[in-house]
Amino acid sequence: MQAFRDCLEDCGLTDLGFVGQRYTWCNERLGTQRTLVRLDRFVANKGWKALFPEAMVFHMSMPASDHCLLELSLKKRGHPKPTKKRFFFESMWTRDDRCREVIETAWDPLRECPMFQLQDRIRSCQIHLQEWNRATFGNVTKALKQKQSRLQHLEALNLLHETAEEIENLRNKINEDLTKEEMMCNQTSRAIWMKCEDRNTSFFHATATQRQRKNRIEGLCDPDGAWCDNQEGIEKIILDYFSEIYSTGQPYI
Repeated sequence: MQAFRDCLEDCGLTDLGFVGQRYTWCNERLGTQRTLVRLDRFVANKGWKALFPEAMVFHMSMPASDHCLLELSLKKRGHPKPTKKRFFFESMWTRDDRCREVIETAWDPLRECPMFQLQDRIRSCQIHLQEWNRATFGNVTKALKQKQSRLQHLEALNLLHETAEEIENLRNKINEDLTKEEMMCNQTSRAIWMKCEDRNTSFFHATATQRQRKNRIEGLCDPDGAWCDNQEGIEKIILDYFSEIYSTGQPYI
């Protein structure tokens, strides 16, 4: 089994996940000898998932087999509801000494207005950090590519002294941008066990994409056990579930 896992890793193949029942095989025995296992799955590499970003795998019941049917859908069913991007504190900001100043200014500790509560201070920090990030960092990946292109051009001139200082400055800036980019990808993928010097950003991007796939709610079962995968139905199931919890003295989770 370890050899198989090593093969998947060497080929860059990751699990596509699934929607539906958790297990794909049953030994069809009863009692203590009954076994349920997820044996069957779809795997794909980063290139394939980039071509089919909406691909989904569905586990379908098969009464005539001890395995369930795996159905691969290349396009998402229905139209996703647009969602607002959440705010995250970027760890790369701490590499800039001005970050502390931005937070202190936004927090405004000298402001004694009773209406300016904790949540208002947090919101103020969020707005100031976002504005500062756009003005100071911008698009790190785009800026990195521009600097790398400029460095390539300067080195292609094959000049001994004329471009030496600019080349050295560019290299320092590129290394700094590479560190920032890696910190962003590292934070997004939650792969904090990877050392910062290992600069395998393609791995981080793949891991982050896989996380986004797992974080999506593709469907839910209603109280009657029926599967629902449309946006309105999913929202109703969630609202009804939590409304029931908060309206009873003995909630069951």
